[in-house]
Amino acid sequence: AGGLGQSTTSALKFDGAEEIHIPTVTAQMLSDRLGAADRVVIKVDIEGHEYAIIDDLVALALRHRAPMHIS
Repeated sequence: AGGLGQSTTSALKFDGAEEIHIPTVTAQMLSDRLGAADRVVIKVDIEGHEYAIIDDLVALALRHRAPMHIS
C-alpha cells in the first residue's frame, strides 16, 4: 500500500503498476567477486524468484561454505 519496497511489492506486473529496472548480478558473478573470502553469509530475497535460481544459490553457498537465508 505504501509503494515500492513494501512487503506487498511483487514481481507480478498488473495494469497501471509502476515498472522499475535495477542492475542485477548472477550467483556466479557474485561468487567471482567474493573470490577467496573466508567469511560469507548470503541472504536472498528476490520476491518469489528464489526457486528459479535455487541450484545456482546452492552452488554459491557450497563454494563459499556460507550459511544462507532465503526469504
